[in-house]
Amino acid sequence: MIDDDPLARSWMRDVLRHHVSELLVAEDGEQAWQLLQAGARPAICFCDVAMPGMDGLELLHRIRDEPLLDDLPFILLSATVERDAVDAAAARDASAYLLKPFLSAQAHPVMASLVRKCRLARSEHFLVTLRRTGVPFEALEHALRELLLALRLAIACRSSHCLIHPGEGALHLGLYRCARLMALAGTAGLGTERRRVLLRECAALVEDQLREMGALSPDRTSASTNWGR
Repeated sequence: MIDDDPLARSWMRDVLRHHVSELLVAEDGEQAWQLLQAGARPAICFCDVAMPGMDGLELLHRIRDEPLLDDLPFILLSATVERDAVDAAAARDASAYLLKPFLSAQAHPVMASLVRKCRLARSEHFLVTLRRTGVPFEALEHALRELLLALRLAIACRSSHCLIHPGEGALHLGLYRCARLMALAGTAGLGTERRRVLLRECAALVEDQLREMGALSPDRTSASTNWGR
C-alpha cells in the first residue's frame, strides 16, 4: 500500500486488513521502490496516482521495466477520474484503476482475481504438473529438489563463467517464471551480482512450489526456506 496521505493510509488499512495476512506500507513511490529493491515481494500493490516525488505512474513504469517485478499485480488509486491518468495507467499496464474511496466489497474480488491470474502465469499447480507429466509425487518432488540444489550451487559460484542451465527443466516442471528468469540469468555479459539476484528469485519460486507440495503431504519435509528472495 503506497500513499502519501496518512489519513488515506489509515482508511486503506481498515479496508484491506480483512483480506491480507500482512500489509506493507510506503509513504511514497521512492520508499516503495527501495523496499522492492531490497527484496519485498507483495502479492499485490495498491498505489495512489498523485504523490510528490515519484508518483504512482512512475513507480509502475519502473516495476514493469524490472524483470524481477514485472508481473506484480498493480492497482492504481485516484480520487478523481482523469482521462490522461487512466490512459497512462493503461499504457503502462496497470492491473486495475480504482476510485477512492472504495469499499472492501469492491476491492476484494479485484484482488482475488489479479492474484489468481498472477499465480497461474508464474507456475503451473503441481497437481496439474503431475497429471501432465504422469510422474509420481516423489519423482516431481525429487526433480524440484534437484533444480533447487543446482540453483543454490550457481548462486554460490562467484565466477562470471559459471554455467547457467537455460531453463528448459524448469519449464518442464511448470515453473514458467523461473524458466524465464533462468534464461535471463544466462544472458552473455550479465554481471555476476545481477545473475545471482535472478537466481535467488528462481530458488524462491522453487521453494514456494515445494512448500505447496509439503502442505498437501505434511509427512514430507519441504525445502529449506533459508534462501530468501
